[in-house]
Amino acid sequence: AVLRVCVPTALLSAFLNNTPIVAMLIPACESLARRHNLSARVLLMPLSFASMLGGMCTLIGTSTNLVLNAQIKIDPSPPCKPFHLFAMTPAALPTALAGLALLALLAPAVLARRAPLGSKPEAGRASATSAALGKGYDVSLN
Repeated sequence: AVLRVCVPTALLSAFLNNTPIVAMLIPACESLARRHNLSARVLLMPLSFASMLGGMCTLIGTSTNLVLNAQIKIDPSPPCKPFHLFAMTPAALPTALAGLALLALLAPAVLARRAPLGSKPEAGRASATSAALGKGYDVSLN
C-alpha cells in the first residue's frame, strides 16, 4: 500500500508543486488505509516524504531548485551553467528510488508500532490535553 501511494506521488511531484499533490492525495490515503485496515499514518507520512523525493528530481520539482538556478543565472561569475529541466535527475533519481524503497520497507513497521491516535495514554502518563497535567504526573510524551 505504501508503494501504491509513494510512486505516483513522487512522479507527480517531479513536475508539480508538492503541497497541492499531498493535499489532493490525503483523502485517497485515508480511504486506502481503511480498506487495508492500516493506520492512516502508515500512508500519510510516506506521502509527504515521497513528494519531497520526487520534487528533487527536476528543476521545477521544488522551489529550492528554482531559486538556486535563478541565483546562478544572475551571478556575474557563476560557479556552473544554469540548470536545465533534468539536470538534477542523474543524482536525484537513484536517491529518490532508494528513499522510496526505504519508505516501503520501514514505514509500515515503524509507523504501525505507535499507539493509534486518540487512544488512552499509558498508565502513569498524561497526554498533552489531559486534565492531569500539572498534578505531579510524568507528562513526557513519546
